[in-house]
Amino acid sequence: LIISKKNFKEFLLRNPGFSLRLMQVLVERLDRADKEIENMIFYNIMGRLASKLLELVGKRTKVPVELDIEQSELAECLGTTRVPICRAISVLKKRGILSYKKKKILIYNIDKLKNMASKK
Repeated sequence: LIISKKNFKEFLLRNPGFSLRLMQVLVERLDRADKEIENMIFYNIMGRLASKLLELVGKRTKVPVELDIEQSELAECLGTTRVPICRAISVLKKRGILSYKKKKILIYNIDKLKNMASKK
């Protein structure tokens, strides 16, 4: 079935309820696509970052664990740039797993990092 652009515009103008529902569906789809893209991009980097942080934590278990490392150093270790590392660290900060200030990472939840590392 094909509808011309002109006829479709006229239909949308005459049917505001349909237009609103169409926008809702499009927003939902866009949101879902954004999440899928984010997962594809971050999933690998998040798992690799979690593994590297655990490696740096070593056998320490008393939280918070303090690591003296810059984002650029982490990026170098993981074979990426600082930007994805910065984004991944922001996600981890929002989840309460760690904080990052003045070239120091404080890790608050080692178990969550282990869980993330196991999914890479």
